[in-house]
Amino acid sequence: MTGGSIIGLTGNSGAGKGEAALFMKRHGAYVIDADVLAHESMKRGEPAYGSIARLFGESVLGPDGEINRKLLGTIVYHDAKKKGLLESIIHVEVKRKTDQITNDALSNAAPFVVWDAPLLIEAGMHKMCDAVILLTAPFEVKLSRIVTRDNISGNQAALRLHNQRDEAKLLDILKRDIAPQRIFIIDNDAGLGKLHEGISRVLRSLDLP
Repeated sequence: MTGGSIIGLTGNSGAGKGEAALFMKRHGAYVIDADVLAHESMKRGEPAYGSIARLFGESVLGPDGEINRKLLGTIVYHDAKKKGLLESIIHVEVKRKTDQITNDALSNAAPFVVWDAPLLIEAGMHKMCDAVILLTAPFEVKLSRIVTRDNISGNQAALRLHNQRDEAKLLDILKRDIAPQRIFIIDNDAGLGKLHEGISRVLRSLDLP
């Protein structure tokens, strides 16, 4: 794989995507954070704002007129149908912005681009990647990381994880949709050293920095 490649980085909450993305950034990657794009797409004046306000009503709007993402998150974590509808709105904007930023980055000679996207597979973006890294970790490890990182209770963290697609199912979709040599699984169950070693192996196998 040569420069100008796109690597998809995905996995459940607490799997370590942020650390993996940071490590690849140090190795020359241009990292696009899909969560940041998703949050930006919900701001007042953005295309997704009106769709979300119409779907969920004014109750999800704060005093400043902006969408209360915390309240919205609570609603969709308890309602799978509404979660799916929200994601369908957000995915369109995230994909559009990701394409635009990727083209700009590659036009400016970025060695490779990383799409850091927890819903990479659900959005169908994995099909557009030259390679996909799926980070995995045991449930209890992810739970502990989420509690520490987000300062929430174990029950809240568990609810978040239970509302995400099982890693085995994500892998099944990857195997169905893309060639096996484009799929890389890293079990991030230990410290940063093991994670960095795994990422380095992937980059070497792809002939990237």
